[in-house]
Formats: sequence, structure tokens, C-alpha cells
Amino acid sequence: MARRITSDHLALGRPIVLERRVGRAQRKARSTIIGVKGPSYLIVDLPFVNGRPIPGPDDKQCIVRLVSEGSAIGFRAKVARTYLEPFPMAILLYPPEFQEVPVRQTERVSCSIVATLMPDVETPAGSEVQRAAAAQESPPAPEAKKADSSSRTKRKNAAAKAPPPRPQAPLQAMIVDLSRGGCQVAIPILEPDRPSEAPPELRERVAPAREGDYHPDGLRMLFIPERLVSADFDLPEPAPGRFREVQCETRWTRIHRDTLLAGLRFLKCPDPLARSIETIVQHQQAFFRQPIEPA
Repeated sequence: MARRITSDHLALGRPIVLERRVGRAQRKARSTIIGVKGPSYLIVDLPFVNGRPIPGPDDKQCIVRLVSEGSAIGFRAKVARTYLEPFPMAILLYPPEFQEVPVRQTERVSCSIVATLMPDVETPAGSEVQRAAAAQESPPAPEAKKADSSSRTKRKNAAAKAPPPRPQAPLQAMIVDLSRGGCQVAIPILEPDRPSEAPPELRERVAPAREGDYHPDGLRMLFIPERLVSADFDLPEPAPGRFREVQCETRWTRIHRDTLLAGLRFLKCPDPLARSIETIVQHQQAFFRQPIEPA
């Protein structure tokens, strides 16, 4: 959707991405807005990739991408002039309108966000109370529609077992990918008398007195499918926020190199959390979707 470019979009100091396309070749580099002169001039730092400026001295235009007001936007700009002295900079002519990029709700971003998790062992996984809460707070996930009868039977059998003991403290974890629909978390596996191959940033967050909570058998019992989990985490820039007791449902688990990976679905994504995730996804799309190609 086309919208008019205003001075709010082109704030001084705002990080941007400059993109150069020649045929199918594409190069990107990060830059910063250092000046604006209405109605159409934009001054930016001139970035270099492998010793070559973007845009180059022979380039007639480039693509400018940025995130503003929670939206990822982009537009083609004409290259008026580039300078190397007194410092590298480029003067661009921007158009009156930009193209707004819609972001899919299910778009995921890779991340490393510290989190703590507390499984709800008092509500049996797959119980009527839990299913009613999930149905009221969130539409069923697409994967749920595909679950076959054997998968449902396995979940019922697991839910029928005696509940595991509640951890004495929230479990240390790392969110490794994130979307509006949910997240994937990594939890370290620790066993006595055996070195753990879990990432150090996960192991080091576990107090020695709590290592017993991270035995693989106990973690498997805690994170069976449909188990409710309460998650606490802080989101970083560009959309910082503190989020506590975010209610999730365990969808799946697997073990990889002494790490329990679990897929969690948000039963209800609060509006502030949804807005923060959208901004982070848009920032990822604008700046980090494709790496800079080598020369």
C-alpha cells in the first residue's frame, strides 16, 4: 500500500539499509540518515562493502529500506551525488510516496532471548479445562488439524500418567525463534557425573542446587504435548518490553545435543507483545533477510 513520505519517517539518526540492484545481482549495506532537506533530499552515510561504496559513483538509483512507526517501508531513490570528502556520504532524491510492506502473522525470526518457564503440572495436559481455555483464547493451530488419531492417543496416554513434581523454581531457557503465534525454546539438559553439551549460555544460568530439575526424564514429563506453560521474558530493541506470565501450550519437543527443544503456542498474545513481535519481525525483514553478497 502506497503512503506519503513525511519527516517522521526520515528522522535524523534513523538506521536504514541501502540496496543496489543490477540485473539479478543484489548488494545491501547498513547506513544512517544524517540530513534531510525538503521536499525531496536525503543525506546518508555512504557505506562500503568489500571496498566498494553503495551506491557507487556510476549508480543512478538505489533502494532505501527502513522501519518507522512499526512498519517496514521501502522506496527507490535517485542518486544525486556521492562524496568521499570530508567524509563518505550520499545525497539521494526520495519520492513522495513509499510502499508499505505487510508482515505475515506467522513470520518467524531467529533469536537468542533469555526466558524462564514454569510448567503447569496441576492442570493435566489435554484436560477439558485446558482445552476450553485454549479454544476461548486462541484459534487452533494449523498443525492441530493435521494430528492423526495415533498422535491424539499418545497424548491422552501421556496425560493419564501421574503428574511430575512441580519445579521449585522457574526453568532457565532461551527463546531461539519467535512469532506472533508462539516460540521455540531451548532448555539445557544436565545429568550428574556427565559433561553437558548444552550451550554454555544455557548451562551457566542454572544454579548448581537446581541442576536436578534439568534431568532429561523430568523435562520430558514436564513438557509433554498440550502441557500449559507460563513464560517470562524481556524483548530487546527495536521493541523492548517486559512480558510476564505469558500463557503457552506445549506443541512438541525433541532433544538435540543435551538441549530440550520445545515448540510453544501462545494461548493468548497480549496486544503489547503482539506489537513488539511485529516490530521485531519487520526490523528483521528490512535489515537482515538477505546477507550482503561478497564481491
